[in-house]
Amino acid sequence: MLLRALRDLVTADDVPLLLEATQRFEYLPPSQEEVAHGIRAEGLNRLLELDGDLARWRAIEMLADGQDNPVTGEPARTALRVLGSAGELTLLYGIALDNPYGLLPAAQAESLLWLDGLPDDRLRMVIDRFLEKDDTNLLLPVIELGVERRVGWLEDLLINALLATSDIDAFRYAILQAIARHRRDLVERLRGRLDPREQAEKLAVLLELQVGT
Repeated sequence: MLLRALRDLVTADDVPLLLEATQRFEYLPPSQEEVAHGIRAEGLNRLLELDGDLARWRAIEMLADGQDNPVTGEPARTALRVLGSAGELTLLYGIALDNPYGLLPAAQAESLLWLDGLPDDRLRMVIDRFLEKDDTNLLLPVIELGVERRVGWLEDLLINALLATSDIDAFRYAILQAIARHRRDLVERLRGRLDPREQAEKLAVLLELQVGT
């Protein structure tokens, strides 16, 4: 909260404070859950505004420390955004492809969102790796790209993944994204592939959302 409040006030003199924020760890008893991940992420965001080079170096260090929230993927997710904004796409490609830092899925997912400009063969390789993990966190960026880009092979991969997933919330999210981005063509393609007997719940969700919009 303090760092957000300082957003419009920070100056070069505050770089040491922001760097300290990116190194802050706090553990909540009795579970010893680490709860300062948001402070580290926000500190890195503010550091980027004042010293981009230092922020990039610190982002790499934060990826390597392995201390990320399992739900949000922070602060590694913010670190990936910093690297993406700096144009470090080769590094993000390596992270998306082979995850050398052992990032949690919630963090690794961010890397794919920066790679939509890759040649199709490389992008498909990354997406195949994401989908073979059968993890909802890794499915979400595929949904984002599959809805946004009107590319046949990518739409096919997305539809097959949505047919295969057991996560109804992820399925619902995909339909909502498609409707919001005027991709009713994609929704209709998916509807045509749903088996009314074996995938009745998904079909009901799709029809509900279509009627609601």
